Amino acid sequence: MRKTWLPLFFMAFFILSQTSDLFAQGGDIKGTIGIIMGDGAIRYGARIKVSLVTKSFPIPRNPGWDAEGIYTREEAYAKSYFNFCEQTEQEKDTNPNYVVAEVTSNLNGQFEFKNIMAGKYFILVDFPSVIGRNRVVWQLPITVTAGRTAEIELSNDNLAMPAFYDRYTR
Repeated sequence: MRKTWLPLFFMAFFILSQTSDLFAQGGDIKGTIGIIMGDGAIRYGARIKVSLVTKSFPIPRNPGWDAEGIYTREEAYAKSYFNFCEQTEQEKDTNPNYVVAEVTSNLNGQFEFKNIMAGKYFILVDFPSVIGRNRVVWQLPITVTAGRTAEIELSNDNLAMPAFYDRYTR
């Protein structure tokens, strides 16, 4: 009689391990940050803080983005950039569940999040991120699947708002 419960125990353990959150495994995210500069060269985002967050914010589009004068356009970009970053920083300060994880990219612009619970998130790169004296912001959705690696490339093509040259950054 004792030996009959042993196979049942292992079968129950196996079924629970496949269906229970108690035994759920996470997924990973691998990514690269880089922008193409005006001269065509690729500049990677070295030592950029990358956050994995639970919600997104609207990107404030300032009417000055389309202005003719370069200073007016840069000022409009700067206002939008700082307004957006102010929202994300306030959320970081007031919502303990907003930031799931944070990492810093390496010198080649590569970053990785390990063992993240399956779900839908956003990759966030915000203040004070600068690549080649250009202020940059990304806010991209990403889905993490248990046991899998999601890959993402942060580039000129998916910036949250246009990169703007910051003449005051060294």
